[in-house]
Amino acid sequence: MGSTLAIILGIFAYYQLTHVKVPDFKSKEISEVRTWASDSDVKIEVEQEYNFDEEVNRVISQDFPANKKIRKGKILTVTGSLGANPEDKIALANFAEMTKGEATKWIEEKKAENITLIENYDDKIKTGTFIKQEFANKELKAEDYQRKDRMMLYYSKGKEVFEKNIEVLEFKGKPLTEVEAWAKKNEAKLKVEKDFSNTVAEGTVISQEIAKGKKIAKDEVLVLHVSKGKAIEVPDYSQYTRDEASAIEAKIPVVIKSLYSDSVPYGQFISQSVEAGKQYNETDTIPTITVVYSEGQPYMKDLRGSTSEGDLPKHFFDEYQSKGVSIYYSVYYVDSAETKGTVVEMSTYGQFISSGSTVSIGISLGNLTNAVPDNVTPDPGLPDEGRGEQPAGEPIE
Repeated sequence: MGSTLAIILGIFAYYQLTHVKVPDFKSKEISEVRTWASDSDVKIEVEQEYNFDEEVNRVISQDFPANKKIRKGKILTVTGSLGANPEDKIALANFAEMTKGEATKWIEEKKAENITLIENYDDKIKTGTFIKQEFANKELKAEDYQRKDRMMLYYSKGKEVFEKNIEVLEFKGKPLTEVEAWAKKNEAKLKVEKDFSNTVAEGTVISQEIAKGKKIAKDEVLVLHVSKGKAIEVPDYSQYTRDEASAIEAKIPVVIKSLYSDSVPYGQFISQSVEAGKQYNETDTIPTITVVYSEGQPYMKDLRGSTSEGDLPKHFFDEYQSKGVSIYYSVYYVDSAETKGTVVEMSTYGQFISSGSTVSIGISLGNLTNAVPDNVTPDPGLPDEGRGEQPAGEPIE
């Protein structure tokens, strides 16, 4: 009996020495299983699969029962989690109606680890409020979103508040370039308003709207008034006659014109194309200013005997159309001893006429003769009809 008991105890001791109890590794880290296996002289094989409920690298299952003993040197196979399947489609929430906290909770619940929350300062949107969402893949549609796809959610941090720690210096009389260098170094904001000055050189600070010694924050704006140099000012030509306007010495190009007017007397100012007092810098592109004075009411000269039909278009354009008034003419032809094509009759001449008027002009056909007997000397004191001229015929229809 003693020998039998010794054998039994020996076998038991041997079993204890060659076997080890397997723990329950479910939900444990794979690294913890490997440590136990190394200490217990058990070989480990790890298989992996996607699992929504277990975190990455945690045990889903094991092929040997927990709390049972396994022989040392044997293989224990455990299945580890790869986490949630990245190929799973996820129905995206309406993040525009969610706060940042609600969006964070949704991401954790859906294990949508490729969604990144980004907070930006925004002067108009209150803290924690949705701003926008963007997919890394610009062509991706929301209904096709998968867990593996990257997306950014932007939420507001509200208005950024800066400390008033920038001391304003005295900038009056300083070059603008010097102030800009100071602003860049101190991360200050500048707003430059340029004004003409007869005393301050171009590019130099005239004044500042925040006094020296005051402190400002980075988001405050320091307004500077900077010189544009001396102004080139458009004269008020209504104060000058045409001759005086032509004699003005200015750096502004000007064209002086005369136009007929039914309402403005001769010689008086009518208009200028750029308003009086407008100022330009010497480096500006200054437009040519057109100044108009009145030629008064149009006057119809007597063209009879001195003008041919071919001269009429030029005469009416030069005398009227080019001076801003529309005077029209019509021609008819009459029997006459005057040279063919000469103006011999006019419905209106030697008087002022209104814009839009039409003058009827009779043109000689040159088909009559003015015969005088050889033995008769015309008396220069007699009227034309006494010289035997034929009266001008009626207009030819």
